[in-house]
Amino acid sequence: MVDGAGFVTPYGSIWRTGANDGTKITFSDDVTVEGAKVPAGTYLIFTWPAATEWTVSLYKDLTLGGNTAIMIKQKR
Repeated sequence: MVDGAGFVTPYGSIWRTGANDGTKITFSDDVTVEGAKVPAGTYLIFTWPAATEWTVSLYKDLTLGGNTAIMIKQKR
């Protein structure tokens, strides 16, 4: 399955990175992720898997839950 078609989420498609709802991550201190400063707080994690690397996005708006339709619009 080189193209990821048989995976939970095919390559290039958004994944809410959790089952039935968005997965949250909490940083108790400010952190730096891939050179970007991220203030302490709780975030939703959304990912876009690919064959050799994944794009990971953190969203401060926890009300999004697992609503990937909103994320697809923002990614474009």
